[in-house]
Amino acid sequence: MSQPPAKGAQGPFPVGAEPVLRMKTRSVRSHLVLVVLAAMLPLLAWALIKAVIDQRAAVAMAATQLEIAAARVVASQDRIALSARSMLLGIASTPGLLSLPQAECQRYFKRLNAGLPAYSNLGLADADGRSRCHGVNDSAEMFIGDREYFKAAMQRRDFVVGGYSIGRATGQAKLTFALPVLSEGQPPMALVFASMEVREFSKMMEEVPLPAGGQMLVTDHAGIVLAAIGTTSVQVGQPRPTGVSVAPVPASGGDEGRIFSVRASGPTYAPDFYVVVSADRRGILAQGRMDLAEQLIALALAGLFGSALAWRIGGRAIVHPAQELLTAHQQIQEGRRQVRVAARSNGAGSEFLRIGEGFNRMAESLDERDQALAQRDHALKAELQRSLNVQRRLQGAQRIGRIGNWEVDLATGALWWSDEVYALFGLRPDNFECTWANFLRQVHPADRPRFEAQRDLAVAAAAELDIEYRIITPQGEVRWIHHVSQPHVQPGEAGESTRRVGVMQEITDRKQAALALAEGADLQRRTGEMAQIGGWQLNLLDMQFTSSEQVLRIYRHDPLMPLGHAAAMAGFGPEGADSRIAIERAFEAAREHGVPWDLELPLTTAGGATVWVRTQGRAVAENGQIVRLVGALQDITARKMADRAALESEQRYSALFASAPVPMWVFDRDTLGFLAVNDAAARAYGYTQEEFLRMSLFDIRPESNHDALRLHMGQTLGLGRQVWTHRRRDGSVFPVDVVARPISHDGRAARFVVALDLTVQRQAEAAMQAHLAMLQRAADAAQAITWHRTLRGLLQEVVEQARGVIGSHRARVWLSESNAPTGGQQAWSASPGQNESAAEPRPASPAWRELFRPVLEHNRSVRLTPAIIAAQLPQQSGLQPLTAGTASVGTLAVPLLGRSGANIGLLQLSAKYDGDFTQQD
Repeated sequence: MSQPPAKGAQGPFPVGAEPVLRMKTRSVRSHLVLVVLAAMLPLLAWALIKAVIDQRAAVAMAATQLEIAAARVVASQDRIALSARSMLLGIASTPGLLSLPQAECQRYFKRLNAGLPAYSNLGLADADGRSRCHGVNDSAEMFIGDREYFKAAMQRRDFVVGGYSIGRATGQAKLTFALPVLSEGQPPMALVFASMEVREFSKMMEEVPLPAGGQMLVTDHAGIVLAAIGTTSVQVGQPRPTGVSVAPVPASGGDEGRIFSVRASGPTYAPDFYVVVSADRRGILAQGRMDLAEQLIALALAGLFGSALAWRIGGRAIVHPAQELLTAHQQIQEGRRQVRVAARSNGAGSEFLRIGEGFNRMAESLDERDQALAQRDHALKAELQRSLNVQRRLQGAQRIGRIGNWEVDLATGALWWSDEVYALFGLRPDNFECTWANFLRQVHPADRPRFEAQRDLAVAAAAELDIEYRIITPQGEVRWIHHVSQPHVQPGEAGESTRRVGVMQEITDRKQAALALAEGADLQRRTGEMAQIGGWQLNLLDMQFTSSEQVLRIYRHDPLMPLGHAAAMAGFGPEGADSRIAIERAFEAAREHGVPWDLELPLTTAGGATVWVRTQGRAVAENGQIVRLVGALQDITARKMADRAALESEQRYSALFASAPVPMWVFDRDTLGFLAVNDAAARAYGYTQEEFLRMSLFDIRPESNHDALRLHMGQTLGLGRQVWTHRRRDGSVFPVDVVARPISHDGRAARFVVALDLTVQRQAEAAMQAHLAMLQRAADAAQAITWHRTLRGLLQEVVEQARGVIGSHRARVWLSESNAPTGGQQAWSASPGQNESAAEPRPASPAWRELFRPVLEHNRSVRLTPAIIAAQLPQQSGLQPLTAGTASVGTLAVPLLGRSGANIGLLQLSAKYDGDFTQQD
């Protein structure tokens, strides 16, 4: 219990002490609140940093969406243009289109226009600009020669896309696609065109997804708006707003209010269209700012709650016990040694309980000391003098050995250091509070957990602690400390000791030397492992052989068993083997004459595998006599295998180069002269290899290409892939696809070239174009056939379209209920100028039916040559209308099938325009 205040004191505190105590307790509470607030600072910083990162990510994602949207719009426009081009190409390729009468031409385009609802008008115009026919109405001819698309198509002789205009036939806003009708070597004969309403074009653009708040404008090259999506301030058909630029910019560009992505489309069918896609930056960032505001509010509430809780708990758990201790301490200082503090616990660890007990023990000790002080004053003075002498000598020894002593009270936590300990830690007693917690802060963070764990074990077991650890001085210097401590029992004390004493010694130099030695040994071991190099030594006096771990790894030897000299020599093969003889001679020369060696030999491991090693050795002499051999052993199997693989690869390359089926050569980069050619190049160009090696690149190219070749070699050094025209020895030229790569040839900078003849490829491309045109004609024919409502008209349309698609002069169709065309419906068609009877075709003869029986019975097509027809049907009137005057023309018979799969008739085609009928027909 606390003693009453001294006489003359007012209240529990001495005069002047109460304000000081209040100020200290307030400071403790304030520091607790500041600690809570400081703990909230990382969360606040993280919230701000995350908000910035999220905003940047949102802007980047929106920019990516804008780029994708713009790319999709451009792709959609390209698909529309390519679809229109394919359609116009099919119309322009229709046989006899230019020779159709105007009325029939008008009906043809009206049918096409009705079957293609995506286009508002389809038509044909003469080369002078007058519209011959179109698919809207039967109005008089229109003049389109002043239209921009007409002029561009006729000038370029290719497909073009026009800009915004008002149709003269429809009166609607439209886009026009135009394609000239060409004849080889002649100016354009006519022009076919297709118009698409702008609103239809705008609907197609609306299918492209935009980010939230996104806007899209599509304009033609004149700046007229073709599609406006996501905005009502701009109307289709109006000029592009002055504030909108069509200069290409990345999607992250734009002002602070919006993000823009601008792309130009239509590089193949100029003039260009422009696509401008944008999004509101504020709308993109709105969600992130809202999230940041919510996080800041939550952090503010958490900070207020934590501060209030710290203020309350700190007052109860820390401030009140501290006030009692401060009061008792003040009274002790005034000389009232009988003062004691009440033993109380403030929770886990009971720190204030231990502090109170320590304080009471200190007060008791002071009291006892005061009582005995007078009696022992004289003895203490003498003892003090002796102690001072001993201490002076001890301090001198400690300074020399860099050793300091210390003492700690485990119950109170009080710590005492000698002056030398302060020097070891780079501290001064006047500016360092010597407590156990402050001491632990000086210990290196990496060593602190280990030190505390071993110290706790030693204290719990009342045992000696001997440990080495690092400290960090205030100047940032790292020092090694050897720490030894043990329990200390005062004379006359009994029971468990509450004090420990010990010494500290700086061992930085010794520790660094030991660590450097260990690191050097570890470095040597690791470098030996990486380079697969090991060391060995042979003592010639007792023939004792020692080796490193890496040597044992190379030999695949058991690391627990020693490797003797005999076993090491046996790895190079049995007695008399070439490798064994070579290494024995090297050992003998080194032992007798001190000659070093460096050999590469095969080695057989303990497991029976063969590896290649590089063995090196030299003699070591002492007092003029060779006493031992030292050396190194390196595994070079990988290098040996690589050398062998390189040699084999070079041999394979030479064989591949010589026997390759495509022309290849190597030429000098500076002189352009040939350095090597293969047999395929010699055969393809008609020169011998000796002639090739006397030539340069200019000798296999036409003179008209020489300037372009010089420019190309000067700019790109002949690298990359190019299409060139080459010349053979006989003067013929042909296109080639050339691929060049840099190589080194006999130490000279050169280029390796592969040349592929493109003649066959281009012929195949031409055939493919013709096939696509025929498919387009077939699609148009199928659409035209379905318009007829009478069987007679349907059959007539079938023969007309079949003759036009296949390209034959004559066609005939029979439709009958029986499996022979002996009656029923018939129709025929013949090209102008053919000798075809105008009368209705007569029924076929029995011989004619016999000729086509396989077609009717097996439902498979039959091609008949003129020789077969002449042999099987001589002078048959049933076939006369289709073969009169054309005995050398073949015939194609195709069965017609009903929905049930049964034969319902026959289609016959004769006299193909070009060549004979094929499987493709």
